[in-house]
Order: sequence, then C-alpha cells, then structure tokens
Amino acid sequence: MKLLINNKGQTKIIEATIASLIVIGAVAVGSAMVKDISILSLKQKESNERLAYDILTTLIRGNVVEDIIFQPNGNLRSGWEEQMNVIISSLVPPNLFYNFTVYNYTYSVDPGKVLNITGKVQLNKVKISNIGESSSVTNIVSSADVIYTNKKLGVIELHFEIYQP
Repeated sequence: MKLLINNKGQTKIIEATIASLIVIGAVAVGSAMVKDISILSLKQKESNERLAYDILTTLIRGNVVEDIIFQPNGNLRSGWEEQMNVIISSLVPPNLFYNFTVYNYTYSVDPGKVLNITGKVQLNKVKISNIGESSSVTNIVSSADVIYTNKKLGVIELHFEIYQP
C-alpha cells in the first residue's frame, strides 16, 4: 500500500493512532503509579498497626501498666499519665505521633458466671500523647485496642492511636 503525500485522510488516521497510543500509555503509567502509592500506604498502615500492638503488648507483659497506673491497693497513682507518656515516647519512633487512652470497665457477674459489662470509664484525666495543642495532625493512620484483666480482676482497655505527618 502506497502512502499518498497529498492524501490528508491517511495522515489524520496515522496521527489519531499515534495520539491514542500515547494516551493509552499515559493512562497505564498513571494507574501503575497510583497502585504503587496505595500499596505503600497499606503496607505503612499495617506496619504502624503492628507497632501499636507491639507497644501495648510490651506495656502489659512488662507489668508497666500495673506498676505505673495502679497502687498496690488497686487505686490510681497520682501523676501516672506523665510517667506513661515518657515511657511510650521512648517506644514510638520520633517521626510518628501517638495518642494513648486507658479505660476501666465496670462489670457484674451473674449466677451463670457470665460477665456483664455495665460501664466504661476513661482513667487518664491528662492527655497521654506527643501531639501538641497547635498541631495539625488529624488523620489516624493506625490504632490498636487490647482488653485484659489486671491483677485486681479489673477489666482494662488500652487504646493506642498512631498518626503520621
């Protein structure tokens, strides 16, 4: 087949084909980049969630929660929030922000040995966090919750949130 130089129709078809290939290539490259970004953010979220659970597990297994929050008679220690903040800040990488909250559940046990949760009270009256009041961090990247029974048979929930700038 011979291309005629004066035939504008054939030239327009070739131009349209080349333009279509360029658009298809750009869409393919763009979608591959978006997929890579979403995979990276998902991996980061999973990594931060694992970190949050590791920190909570460390606090429980090392009896840090029991020793810092509660007195031997089971009452709350005065100023425990500041001590907990120092310990947690040593466990969290400096490029991450965190918020830590401790709850105590009230409960009753019926005759069939069933535990009935009747209430939930936040124990920390002071914010345990490295997020300043003027900070603009708003999105939670990952969070973890652990509920366990302490030595005095109290039901405690530890809630840990990790934010990324």
